[in-house]
Amino acid sequence: MNTKLKDKKAVVIIGISFILFYYLFSNWNDLEQFLKELLK
Repeated sequence: MNTKLKDKKAVVIIGISFILFYYLFSNWNDLEQFLKELLK
């Protein structure tokens, strides 16, 4: 039961992180430019 709770917490944290990153990048409209710089 304890491990299930830990797994749930990890999933929530990962989900929040993804949402934050997506929100920031979509706000800046810089995702395409960032990826191009990354793939140079």
